[in-house]
Amino acid sequence: MVTTLCREGQRVAQSKLAPLTAYGTLLPIIGEPFRAGLDSVVPLVTAAPATQILGRTDAAIFQADGTVTNPVSCAHKLFLQTINVENAAYQSGNRIAYAASFAMNQLCNAIVDYVKANVTSATFGAAVVTKAAASWGQGDFSALAASLDAPQRAIVFDKAYAMRTPTTWLPASGNCAVYECNRWSTAGTNITGFCCTPQAFVFRHATPDSTASQRKVVYATSLQLPQLGGIEIEVSTWFALDTRTLCAA
Repeated sequence: MVTTLCREGQRVAQSKLAPLTAYGTLLPIIGEPFRAGLDSVVPLVTAAPATQILGRTDAAIFQADGTVTNPVSCAHKLFLQTINVENAAYQSGNRIAYAASFAMNQLCNAIVDYVKANVTSATFGAAVVTKAAASWGQGDFSALAASLDAPQRAIVFDKAYAMRTPTTWLPASGNCAVYECNRWSTAGTNITGFCCTPQAFVFRHATPDSTASQRKVVYATSLQLPQLGGIEIEVSTWFALDTRTLCAA
């Protein structure tokens, strides 16, 4: 049975996680991933020493002080997505890997919904543009893009607005990215889009610890997903002795 678990675990890991369509690819556009430590804190750099402009013979100070890093606490949350194949279905040719893509999209949706709960007027400020999609125009887009003074900006909004935003509206400098996302139920009231820097969110990631006895009955492998900005996940498969059901998470 260990051979079966390994084979099924590899199939789940390879099957994939590839069509990580859904909205998982949104994460690296609006935030930075950090490998989790034990203290639940990630660094936020808020200041650096002044840039020196020197002549060819001027002396430079290479050890200037002034970098300011503030600790930001992040809560631990475990996102767990499970799938299974009952014994009768397995004997008929069904495999856990067949459900992996659907399950991964569902996992991505859950992560994005959790992130969107932070998209409120309290965290992003009052609405800059209030306009029905049918009346959306270039002036509205420009107002939203100009609301944030940053070298790089990401604008995320509902498809009703994204479909009405041609690429010709984007700044020629290429410092503004547009991303479509249609999940807004957890965001603030009537919010269907926002503008932010690529560092607006911080994503801590780690895989759960397991004991030696757990590793004897569960085949587990860790994967880093480029589609999610390098966030690490764990794919595990095991066998339920009472029902002969193959399970994965």
